[in-house]
Amino acid sequence: LAGADSVRRFGAFLLIAALNFAILVLPYWIFMARRTGGFDGNTPNAVFHNGSAVMARVTGESSEMWRLRLLAEAEEAFARKPERYRTLKARNRWKLDRFRAMIELYPKEFAVTHLANPANLLPDLPGLLENNRVTLSGGGTMAVLRQKGLFAAADHYLAGHWEWFFASLPLLAVTVLLYAGAAYRLAEWLRHWRWRELLIFGVLVFYYLQAPGPVVSPRYLLPALPFLIVMWFGIVPSRRPGAKESTADRSAAAP
Repeated sequence: LAGADSVRRFGAFLLIAALNFAILVLPYWIFMARRTGGFDGNTPNAVFHNGSAVMARVTGESSEMWRLRLLAEAEEAFARKPERYRTLKARNRWKLDRFRAMIELYPKEFAVTHLANPANLLPDLPGLLENNRVTLSGGGTMAVLRQKGLFAAADHYLAGHWEWFFASLPLLAVTVLLYAGAAYRLAEWLRHWRWRELLIFGVLVFYYLQAPGPVVSPRYLLPALPFLIVMWFGIVPSRRPGAKESTADRSAAAP
């Protein structure tokens, strides 16, 4: 799409993308909608994750406590009327209705908690440490992060063993350089209004930063890393201000 040298080719590439979607993704969506009542099987669980973050902001209580409370509420509702909630689709409908009720009651808190969280830009250092059996998950770090901030959450997660963090600084420096290069490229695209590249950036990077909502997890950034690397290496070049984009430039712009 970035390398299309005419509106006609741009439209042709969009048509190819639409056909790929219709063949590869749409049948899956239809299957999941019939079986679960949505485009995927996990969206209804937003009431437990996103909803717990909303209620934690409303009440000032722990989001983990609210998540367990909402899980218990769902199980109680399903057990009370087993025939009504016999199917997965019916149970998912209850979850979505419960989440919509929260949004209607607390629209301001919902909007604030669903702003993009800068913590999702952090590299997945916990994954690296857990894979090497240095640390363990499940200790309530996310609740500490939401309530007391990043430093307190890191201290809680590392149990005071900051030597593991300092040993990882060379790897974190690579991430900082990657972000700096991608940010520079993004600024160039905005300055020269390279709307095609900005469109692809929105789909492949910004979406994944915004998608988690109130769930703080650096793992959501992983799908965005390939295009950030493309931006860092300058594979998609920028035009000089006022310069006319040539066919060769457009062809070279394709990642």
